Amino acid sequence: MKGFNPILFMGIVLVFVGCAVKPVLTPVSIFQLDIGKDGTMYFEMTDSHQRVVTANRTNLPGIHHDVDELNYLPMPLVQYLEKNIKDNLKKSPGLELLNVKEGTNFLIHFDLQHIDVYRETSGGAAAAAILVGGLLGGALMEESCIAEFKGAVSVSDTNTGEQMCTFAVDVKESASFRMNNIKKGYTDATQQALSELIKQIVTGLTNC
Repeated sequence: MKGFNPILFMGIVLVFVGCAVKPVLTPVSIFQLDIGKDGTMYFEMTDSHQRVVTANRTNLPGIHHDVDELNYLPMPLVQYLEKNIKDNLKKSPGLELLNVKEGTNFLIHFDLQHIDVYRETSGGAAAAAILVGGLLGGALMEESCIAEFKGAVSVSDTNTGEQMCTFAVDVKESASFRMNNIKKGYTDATQQALSELIKQIVTGLTNC
């Protein structure tokens, strides 16, 4: 019977990420928010992006998707994004957010076109983890999580039907982590990207 090789065994274990990853997001809060518009508004969001699902959950070199966007806590990622945008727009002085389009002064439409949240493993990181072996190799292995959001915003005058402006938003944020803290990597990258996305929307609306 061949001898048991613990380093080889742990190297094989490192190839697979066994447990579900559920990032935990906190509300995005933009302080002193003022988009410079008075009146009532209606915000609507169209979701045209391809859903992010788990795929290639290994620690081999390459791109890995460990998170299904529906498993973000406290709610699915798209729903959480929409709520955070609305909650921040409500802060703008002189502007009231209504639940119905009729009777409003402004229609703000956001088309969410792209989401991707993934982990990227370099060849060097994967090799180091296997060569060092076991939990120590995993603890020393540094990877990156990346969160991307893209979309388009349009603002219309609901009284005249005139489109006041349109602009694109494009965000890509990354966070480094070690393998034993993958949840933090996904949480940090997504949280940073959500904050930057809302800031871009607010800036665009201010300049509209």
